[in-house]
Amino acid sequence: MKAGLLLLALIVTSYAEAAESPYGLTLQLPLYDSAAKQVSGFSPSLMQAHALTQDYYLGSHRLIAELFDSADSEMAHPLEGFALLAFDYVSGITPLGLSWLHEEAHRSVLNQYGIRSHNGVYDASLSDSSIPVDEVTDADLIRLKRDHPADFVRLSTAGMEAESQFALNLEKAEFFDRALPRQRFLILLSHLGPIGYRNFCDSRSGDEATREDLKREGPDELERDFTGYDCVSYVYDLFRPDEAYEARGPHPSGVGIARYRSRDDLTSTEKKYLHRMAIYSWVNLVDPFWFPVNSWQLGDYRWTATLRHHLTPFGHSFEQNIFVKPEDAREGGHLFIARQYTNDKATLPGFEWQCFRCQALGNGRALDLRSALWFQPKDLLYRSKHWKAGGYLALQLQQDIHDHARIFGEIMTKTRGWMADEINLNPATHLRLGVNLRVN
Repeated sequence: MKAGLLLLALIVTSYAEAAESPYGLTLQLPLYDSAAKQVSGFSPSLMQAHALTQDYYLGSHRLIAELFDSADSEMAHPLEGFALLAFDYVSGITPLGLSWLHEEAHRSVLNQYGIRSHNGVYDASLSDSSIPVDEVTDADLIRLKRDHPADFVRLSTAGMEAESQFALNLEKAEFFDRALPRQRFLILLSHLGPIGYRNFCDSRSGDEATREDLKREGPDELERDFTGYDCVSYVYDLFRPDEAYEARGPHPSGVGIARYRSRDDLTSTEKKYLHRMAIYSWVNLVDPFWFPVNSWQLGDYRWTATLRHHLTPFGHSFEQNIFVKPEDAREGGHLFIARQYTNDKATLPGFEWQCFRCQALGNGRALDLRSALWFQPKDLLYRSKHWKAGGYLALQLQQDIHDHARIFGEIMTKTRGWMADEINLNPATHLRLGVNLRVN
């Protein structure tokens, strides 16, 4: 973590003498989030983890562009492209990188219930085939499954969900905030990670890896990953919300519970569902942001659109994202998201509207708004027959305090329900405060 924070500091100081660019860089410093639960080690909230990872990549990409003297150019220097590819690949297993965000999303689910854990990225190397979230006790997993079955399913899906949302956040930065267009390979990586993961779980290789992991592990439960390969555990617990965690059986070492699931543990119906979710994952590649031309003009507006598929605590969700902004606008615009939530009994709709710099209040003040409405299963479980309306509202007030600095305060409130980048499934209200540093 110290190395990552040192790089962020280097990024900020390196721009003090940088020439002005038609592209901008906004570094988000979310200093306070009431959703953060300091349980063990460094435990940022999910929102803070997203912001730190976005800063890490956007700032590093801008720094690389400055080194190649191309920060004011839409196209990267030929050698810069190789540097970006190398950085995005290697940084995946560094603190603040994409794998770190994946594991912090898992930890955010655990943190909200006071469950200790450790992000294995801090101990990882490029040769590691998988990275654990460890130091979790069987007793805590038993309690979480018993008392919060929807959160227990979400625990398995949170990492893949965070990677997909990270791609969306990069796209919003480029489309609405003039971020330097250097994120194509990173956006593609953010999609290919969950796609590859879902398809690996739905394979013999995944089954064999699970069996080998169980055999290799010793009797210390704190050295084990909390769940093994996420997608199989997601399906297993999605279909078994009332099954006691202990029913997984004893660990081969004779100490503790066999946490990991493979397709051998699934029924034929569950295997088909896992296979269908693996197929649906390819929808996420319907995304023009990893192409050189990624938006189009229609009248006085510029627009683009993407598709997404998420795994949810109650099943899954398809969404259609439409980005719109005035052609002559330097910043701001609107993101419209239509969703279809599906469990075993029904498919019902949801809708979200995000407005960036949607209201200038004068004297350097501006307002951002985010709102959502949905119909989701009342208990957020797969076989629930009863659905309930819910919603979300967030207002963020920004105040310029310098040509390159803006403070912000955000208040958000939500009913019970799932949102891809809000960790609470239960009703929640949170206050967030921070600083945005702007480099032109």
